[in-house]
Amino acid sequence: MTDAERGLKNSFVYLIYTPPWVTWSAGIRVLHYLCDHLNAAGFEAYLAVHGPKRGSDVSEELNTPIINEGLLDQLRFSGRSFVAIYPESISGNPLNAQYVIRWILNFPKLLAGDTEFKDELVLAYSKVISEAVPEHTIEGILFIPALKVQEVQRILEI
Repeated sequence: MTDAERGLKNSFVYLIYTPPWVTWSAGIRVLHYLCDHLNAAGFEAYLAVHGPKRGSDVSEELNTPIINEGLLDQLRFSGRSFVAIYPESISGNPLNAQYVIRWILNFPKLLAGDTEFKDELVLAYSKVISEAVPEHTIEGILFIPALKVQEVQRILEI
């Protein structure tokens, strides 16, 4: 990795706005997986967990640290830029991040949220979902499987 690439990775902090971990929601699972994948790739990513707690906030199998106010203040003081990643069901920019990525995981307005996304980088979970959103807003497709191969194998063995 070059110094320029290392500098780019270190200049941004990714905050993924998500409910606590559950096994029954594909959308929640892929938000947590995204945080794990970003950290594995050398980026700095945290979960900003919101909503009712149903047990553990995170999966023990994933590298998904939770941001807290103290760490958030430390990172702000360091001068680094924040990129918030929100699913389509969240309106606005509740984390007040400098940059917003809107990840359309389901059909807009099915669960809540907005249908127009201005000044945001908009990604869709699949081609079918991207086609349900005005074409000019979708920058690309980001697909992360909601099930791991090992889970499918366990299901098939039962």
